[in-house]
Amino acid sequence: MKKIVTMTIAVIAIIGSMVVGCNKTPEKVLYLYNWSDYISPEVVAKFEEKYECRVILNTFEDNETMLAKMLVGSGGYDVIIPSSYVIPVMRRKGLIQKLDMSKLPNVMNNLDKKYSKFLHEDSLVYSVPYAFSITGIAYRKDKVAAESLKSSWEDLKNPSFGGRVCMLRDMREVLGVGLLMKGHSINTVDGRKLNGACNYALELKKYITCLDNEAYKGGLVSGEFLAAMGYNSDVLQIMDENENIPIEFMIPKEGTTCCWDEMVIPNGCKNQELAYQFINFLYDGEVAAANLAYVCSAIPNKAMLQYVDEEAKNNPWINPTEEMLNKGELIKDVGDDVIKFQKQWDRFLSTRVKE
Repeated sequence: MKKIVTMTIAVIAIIGSMVVGCNKTPEKVLYLYNWSDYISPEVVAKFEEKYECRVILNTFEDNETMLAKMLVGSGGYDVIIPSSYVIPVMRRKGLIQKLDMSKLPNVMNNLDKKYSKFLHEDSLVYSVPYAFSITGIAYRKDKVAAESLKSSWEDLKNPSFGGRVCMLRDMREVLGVGLLMKGHSINTVDGRKLNGACNYALELKKYITCLDNEAYKGGLVSGEFLAAMGYNSDVLQIMDENENIPIEFMIPKEGTTCCWDEMVIPNGCKNQELAYQFINFLYDGEVAAANLAYVCSAIPNKAMLQYVDEEAKNNPWINPTEEMLNKGELIKDVGDDVIKFQKQWDRFLSTRVKE
């Protein structure tokens, strides 16, 4: 009798497990929209393990592509990492939600205050800083002697580069250089000043063979480009991966653009709890240090410093000094005046320059 009862219990257990299997809660999935090569796969794997979920990553090459996709209602993402100057636009368009910062204790405890002057009105309200980018000039120092350079944006015209120069295909970055060289703020909306900035950019265009946000990385390694306008994180990545190729990075003396990439949660997010967990997870000090080793960008997390080596701590592109930060100006949202930038950018792209 006992044996029969035991068998009956076993059968019930099997049936029960089948029912549970049929009603099993669907696997949790976080949909992430980010720049390429901008988060450590190891960090993503650790998050998946800790929260028993999957992360599905899609990437974009520029903010305009990302924004256009969101405006037509496609995506279905839980966390997006756009640049800071796009975030006010996303807020005004109703694309992102106000954050409950009480769900992000790591952010509140670990955010490095030395970056405070670069926060904007939406920071820590609709967005959380992810990484800090500084734009500069990367060049092949085995091909061009450092003493022939002036540490200036004018160096892009240097004959030593032979026209093998790439600039970012980015309206605010390129026109920003023109504004800086004319002694203006990169966020000016004065039409005459923007016109002058475009004129300067067109002078540079005579020496440029490529406008691209990705190709410059491989081009510097291969020698296709001897100089490129680029981001500190991208350049440090290729320097780290190609130690035998002498690449140098400099910030021009006239100043430069800098920008946050920040984490936002879109309206209509289906996995809100997981989105908060992901943002908070990335602000854990040890996690941030592991992510830093991959993205090679300035991550505003004071708690991570105890986990990084001395070389990283002393690297001004990863842990910027006050002097370095003072050379940068944050690209800001200019509201409806962006039309003025777009007009000059269209002129820049469409104008053929004499060799």
